[in-house]
Amino acid sequence: MSTLAEFQIYNTYQCNWFNLFTPLHLILTLTSLYIYETLCFMIKHCHNLKYRFEIHEHNTRSKNDLYQQYCNTSNYQKSVLNMGTKLFNKLPSQTKHLDNYNKFKKELKNFLLVNSFYTIAEFFSL
Repeated sequence: MSTLAEFQIYNTYQCNWFNLFTPLHLILTLTSLYIYETLCFMIKHCHNLKYRFEIHEHNTRSKNDLYQQYCNTSNYQKSVLNMGTKLFNKLPSQTKHLDNYNKFKKELKNFLLVNSFYTIAEFFSL
């Protein structure tokens, strides 16, 4: 915001906060930050998770996704492990299969900055 007039435009009651994040591409929304932190945790700490092609040998579209365990309890459904698996499986394939952790973080952050998700449902609707 280079001028006072631009600041006043953003500071009115009709301000659409959804459009503030998109042109700047500098700040992650709260939901995007949650997605970013959850996926970084998954990549860094969950090396023993299995992919679907390790569970069965059927050649399916989702064979390169993480295997999501069946969960009976709401505690497990809300857990980082379960949500992280769901989030990871929705990532674009070029981001999903990066070997280097730092490259993964950079690519993920760029993806989230460009898309600016405001709810988890928006992310899952990709």
